[in-house]
Amino acid sequence: DSDLSDASEITPELTPLPQLQILVAEDNPVNQKVITAQLGKLGQRADVVNNGAEAIEALRDKEYDVVILDILMPVMDGEETIETIRASKPSIAQHYCIALTASTYEKQRERLLGLGFDAFLSKPLSLAELFNALNDVPRGLWVTMSTDGSQGFTNHSQVDDVALQSSFDYRYLKTQFGDAHKSIFRQIAPTFLEYAYADLARLKEAVASDNADHIEKISHSMKGAASSIGLSELANVLLKIESSPNSSSTHQWLQEADNMMQHIKPLVERELN
Repeated sequence: DSDLSDASEITPELTPLPQLQILVAEDNPVNQKVITAQLGKLGQRADVVNNGAEAIEALRDKEYDVVILDILMPVMDGEETIETIRASKPSIAQHYCIALTASTYEKQRERLLGLGFDAFLSKPLSLAELFNALNDVPRGLWVTMSTDGSQGFTNHSQVDDVALQSSFDYRYLKTQFGDAHKSIFRQIAPTFLEYAYADLARLKEAVASDNADHIEKISHSMKGAASSIGLSELANVLLKIESSPNSSSTHQWLQEADNMMQHIKPLVERELN
C-alpha cells in the first residue's frame, strides 16, 4: 500500500509548515491513516502509536514538538495520558499536547484544557483547524527550528454541492484532499472493511450485555471511522448509540447500523473498481 503521508505530493495546494516532530496516539486504524494523510498535506510526518501507554514510552525515547492524543483509547485513554505527562519529569511534562475527540461540546473543551491540554481538535478533523493548531505551537518548543517564517494556509479545493450517485458522501474527503479524494478513499476503504465488521460484532456483544461503557467506546470509534470514509448516515446512527448507550432505542439503532453495514462492503468494492 502506498503511504498516505504522501498526499501533499498529490495535491500541493497547501503551503506546508516548517518540519515538526509529531507524535499521534490514536487507536482507530482508519483515523490513523486519515490524520497521517492530513499531516502529509501540511508537509509533516508523524510517529503513530495505538494508545496512551505507548505514547508515554515514545516520549521517553524521543523528543517531540507536539503530541496529539485521542481521548477514547484502550489501555490508557487521553485523559489518563495527559495527567501522566504533566506529572512526569520536565523533559516529558513540557510537551505541547493537543486533544483529539469526536465531542464538540464547549464544556468538554474547557474540561480537557483544564486537565492540561494546550489545544483541542474535534472529529471529523478539519485540515484548516489542524494547521492552525500546529501553527500555534510556540516556536521556542520546536525541536527543529525552521529558518522560514510562519506560513499561510490556503485551501483551494471546493466542496461539490451536487450529491454523488452513491451512499458515500465525499464532501469531507474533498474538503481535506481536493482532487486526490478518490485516491485517498481507495487507500482508506480497505482498512475500514478490515476492522468495521469486527467492531460491529463487538458492539453487538456490548449491547447484548448492556455494557454501557463498552457501547459508548466502540460506537465512538466506529462513528469516527464512518465519518472519515464518508458514511455520514451510518455515523449519525452510531452517534445516537454513543450519546445514549442505555436508551430503550439502542437495540433499534443497532439494527439500523447493522442493516447499513450489510450493504457497505459491496458499495465500497464498487467504488474501488
